[in-house]
Amino acid sequence: MDNKARTSTSGLLVSIAAILVWIGAYYSDVRNVPVIAPWLDWIADRLYGMLPILKHLAPQAAMSASATAVALIFFLAASVLVACFSRPGSATDKIERQLKTRGDKAKHRAGIKVR
Repeated sequence: MDNKARTSTSGLLVSIAAILVWIGAYYSDVRNVPVIAPWLDWIADRLYGMLPILKHLAPQAAMSASATAVALIFFLAASVLVACFSRPGSATDKIERQLKTRGDKAKHRAGIKVR
């Protein structure tokens, strides 16, 4: 196996989903969606209570802080679930091995030395 850096597909999907959750939560708070906005405001109140330094931020920062907290919790929970239920090296390594084997066979048939 080579030592190339690899990006996990599941990690990439979890990151994209967390960004979309942040956008959705922020937009819901800005638009004052009936059920979600009060819940996000409650989260912002708890954050501001735990971290009093946040009170020095602009009033609109509460929306961003609550959306960030929700997205972070989603990211952590999804990462734990992916780690628990995914098999290491499942599909990608299997496909890479099959492709390498096919390439080696093709090179052998063509008379090229295989390392």
